[in-house]
Amino acid sequence: MFINIVYSKLVRYVREINKRVRSTNVISRAERELKMVKNIITITSILRVLGLPFALLILMSFFTTPPKYHFRITFIGVDISTTAIIIAAFKTTDPIRIAATQKLAALHSATIPKMIGNLWVLNLFCT
Repeated sequence: MFINIVYSKLVRYVREINKRVRSTNVISRAERELKMVKNIITITSILRVLGLPFALLILMSFFTTPPKYHFRITFIGVDISTTAIIIAAFKTTDPIRIAATQKLAALHSATIPKMIGNLWVLNLFCT
């Protein structure tokens, strides 16, 4: 809740700065902060939504007996939320996304040796 209020204040501040004549350093810093808060809101909202079943199981265990396989259910929920957070981090963080795409491109362009006769030959010059 508090983060959403900070985000809305930052959005208003950046819009107000863009209307006035300011240095580009101030505007770029405000836009970076706005992007950072947006990423934080995305990640916290994913955690809130995916952590709700886990919280309900904990709350339910205080009043009734939990389901038979409640540890398995919570483990699946934690796995799904961790995967969603990793995907959100890849999508929202530029350095992580650039590094991951470079690694995937390097794996994709790896040379695979071919067997020609009795010799193994690398495909360095063939496309």
